[in-house]
Amino acid sequence: MGTDNQRLHFHRLTFNSLPLVLPYLHTSGSRSCDYTVGGIYMWIDYFKYHYCIYRDTLLIKGVAEDDVKRTAFSLPLGAMPLSESVELLKHYCADEGIPLLGKRRAVGREMRRRPRKGDKRDHQRGDL
Repeated sequence: MGTDNQRLHFHRLTFNSLPLVLPYLHTSGSRSCDYTVGGIYMWIDYFKYHYCIYRDTLLIKGVAEDDVKRTAFSLPLGAMPLSESVELLKHYCADEGIPLLGKRRAVGREMRRRPRKGDKRDHQRGDL
């Protein structure tokens, strides 16, 4: 990734670190429990969550839902553009020798929640 100041340093996510990530969770705009304190805390041990806050962006690393031996990442939340934060994760994975996997469920939910122009479904009920 180049210089040392660009290295990502992930820390184990614990109950005590939840206040650090909370402000970023509020920016998700998602109605998914994947981006709530309760949802994260409930699964903290199973998914082996670790976090990194880099350039005012929250990165969460864990294990894949369907294979706990594989590393997976949640969608980054914060100031950094998504394309830039994903590029950063690509470099991190290359440096660490791991494949870049996103949590399909989380990505799928994010894509479904975005209304399309002319969509008549009731967004308040979550019919998307």
